[in-house]
Amino acid sequence: MASSDSTSTIKTLMCYCGKKACLRTSWTNNNLRRGFHGCGDVASGCGFFVWEDPPMCTRSKKIIPGLLRKLNKIEEEFSEMKNKVNLLHKMEEEVAEMKRKLISCFGANGTGGLKTKLGTVGEGAGIGTGLDDLVAGLGGLKTGVDDFVASLDVVAFCSPLTVAFNLLDLLNYEM
Repeated sequence: MASSDSTSTIKTLMCYCGKKACLRTSWTNNNLRRGFHGCGDVASGCGFFVWEDPPMCTRSKKIIPGLLRKLNKIEEEFSEMKNKVNLLHKMEEEVAEMKRKLISCFGANGTGGLKTKLGTVGEGAGIGTGLDDLVAGLGGLKTGVDDFVASLDVVAFCSPLTVAFNLLDLLNYEM
């Protein structure tokens, strides 16, 4: 028989009150996911009811509810993990922004930005030479800042406050 000759029949059942019976799915433990036809008027209908699917075997009735519970648990865990991944991406963006701000503050070489920022504050007040002495006196600031910026990859999960305290500690700043 050719495919053009084949016909498909869709079973349309009419309930006792003359309305088209609706195909629904049972979600009870005894008839889990079993299709049935029922009256379209659920509230005050005629009570028409016919199973569409054959009954499940006893083993399926026992196994399927447990599998559905496991599936729901896995879906919840997946949702939680997805939220955690989104939070990690947000934290990575915050760390990248903090790195950018540190580099803009201290400059690419570790001291240039600091010197420039401090120099512009005291411009015309004879502080320029003092700033050069200050930067020279800090000695390891460039290396320390470079190490600190590089270590931000390691401390990606630190809060901004923790990073700020680490930076203050690096600069031997006492509060």
